[in-house]
Amino acid sequence: MCNNRQPRSGLAGIGMVLFSLLLPLRLASGQDATFNGKPTTIDSRDGRGLAYVLDRLQGLYLTRVTYEEVPFENPAELISATVVYNGISTAVLANPVINFSVTLGPSDSSAYAAAQSVMVAYGSASMPGTYTVVQATGRVDVIPARVLGVSGAIRDVAPVMSRPVTFPVATRTVADTVQLIVDGLSASSGFRVVLLDAPHLEAVSLGAAGEAARDVIGKMASTLGLPITFQCLYDAGDKTYYLNVKIVAPAPVAGGPALHGYIKPLPRVGPANSPFFTKDK
Repeated sequence: MCNNRQPRSGLAGIGMVLFSLLLPLRLASGQDATFNGKPTTIDSRDGRGLAYVLDRLQGLYLTRVTYEEVPFENPAELISATVVYNGISTAVLANPVINFSVTLGPSDSSAYAAAQSVMVAYGSASMPGTYTVVQATGRVDVIPARVLGVSGAIRDVAPVMSRPVTFPVATRTVADTVQLIVDGLSASSGFRVVLLDAPHLEAVSLGAAGEAARDVIGKMASTLGLPITFQCLYDAGDKTYYLNVKIVAPAPVAGGPALHGYIKPLPRVGPANSPFFTKDK
């Protein structure tokens, strides 16, 4: 399948506009520091709460926490919204609004433990879909496990970012390397996968030989010596995954300058006329 990041017409374009309104907020000025064990509540009211809460965990623990969203599909979980695209009002289905809170305490001594607490709070709030938390090398993965299917029965999810990708070893920009991953996922998953954000960094020499996409991004992070993380968000309106790849700032050094924002600003790779493009300040 083709991975064209240009705006599309018709309902697909409408879905992109609606999806852009539901993207989690990026924290511009960090109030977080390494977690000190004191009770801390993360309260999300931005509509895509799980993505937001997991983003916050990265700041609190200064640990990579990757996230792939459940592919919502049952109309009972989706919301109907009216959007205006090219002057035409159209009703479309969109991801459910997910707002919930989690309070972390002394037992949440690591990002892995905290992510598990997040998922307990998520389930207690009767939020849709279920996830598995996995401790990987140097990161925590939050992986979709089950979703309410169109038939009304719970079904297992085949995570897109767990699919194998293959491309030859070569020296490329990071953005071009991630684009190869996205192209491979689109070709093999049955879904359209679009690269939304990628850091513009020095070139990296990398290849993949049937490894899971999430592990290839992890290998790229290790090769560069940078804490590269990702969120793969699903848009039920046009059945498309959008991949955000970004960098978690390093832990503060004693006596060094304070960190102002745990996510380093990343240049957008999308064109200026894309509904997703916003100029970095």
